[in-house]
Amino acid sequence: MKIDIVVYSAGCADRDGYHFAPPIIGLRLAALTPVRHPVNVIHPPFEPLQLETAADLIVLVVDDSFVDVAYRWADRYSRRGKCVVAGGAPVTAWPQRALEHCDAVVIGEIEPVWAQLIADMAAGKLRGQYAMALGKPIDRKAVYVVK
Repeated sequence: MKIDIVVYSAGCADRDGYHFAPPIIGLRLAALTPVRHPVNVIHPPFEPLQLETAADLIVLVVDDSFVDVAYRWADRYSRRGKCVVAGGAPVTAWPQRALEHCDAVVIGEIEPVWAQLIADMAAGKLRGQYAMALGKPIDRKAVYVVK
């Protein structure tokens, strides 16, 4: 299975041009992906997106500044038969909106669910939502002990 990871972020540019390094999340996900699945990491606006891609899975990591653009691309990829998964702050805040454009969404951080998402996709059993386990709640009484 081939994967394109598209990282949309306003943190890549300032008003004078492109001076900042792109977010590392795309490279982190590529590193966590089993080697049998080739990964291409794309950082718009540094490089243009291509509708014609050999990828089976398109992963969109978006921030608030690019959410509408990302969903337009998700629709275009879906029309071409690509499986699209989205994650990022706006997806976590409004997963139902993201599901109008994508096959699946990641709620919260993507790294804890990445291996399961990839395994499910490879098995043809992609779920609609993936969310990291939150674990045991903080015992606030233990944190704020007044003596």
